Amino acid sequence: MKKSNYFYELFKTYLDELDDLTMDSGGKKVLQKRLDEKRQQIDAILQMIEYSPEMVAVIFYGAFEYKFPKIMRHLVLIDPEELDLPEWAQLTQNLSVEEWAKPLISKVLEQEGGDAFLVCAAALEFMRTHDRHAEDTHDQESAEDSSDEGSDDAEGNGDDLGEAGHNWLQEQGFDTRED
Repeated sequence: MKKSNYFYELFKTYLDELDDLTMDSGGKKVLQKRLDEKRQQIDAILQMIEYSPEMVAVIFYGAFEYKFPKIMRHLVLIDPEELDLPEWAQLTQNLSVEEWAKPLISKVLEQEGGDAFLVCAAALEFMRTHDRHAEDTHDQESAEDSSDEGSDDAEGNGDDLGEAGHNWLQEQGFDTRED
């Protein structure tokens, strides 16, 4: 699955964080225990959503089910510095949330930047569950993209993926206004 550099880099650190939480020093699997601890500490870790979002996003491990994966595939093409992410309220129409995660989401939404963070957390979880070879394929895709620079897409219009993703999200009713 192709993704923007933003989501690719964030996903790598997200997977690293999950790896760190998975086993204790004795080699025993402790992921669920550590996730439960992090979820209980939500008030303390929320201040990290801006500078270390992957450390907080792990609390939503297993929280989402995606009704329309195509929308999420287009979402991970977006670079938030270039295009606005859809709002959380819009995205929730396309996914279902586990009951245990709803109070956590409410707390996150109270924070400045919480809306965008939740969209990113849902995207990270989507990549984890729908892109088993995410790290392996990025380097290959980057090489293919750089060799294709300047070439037109299949329709011959030369749109870049970011613009195509932006247009597709607009067609689906997402507000992708640029400030």
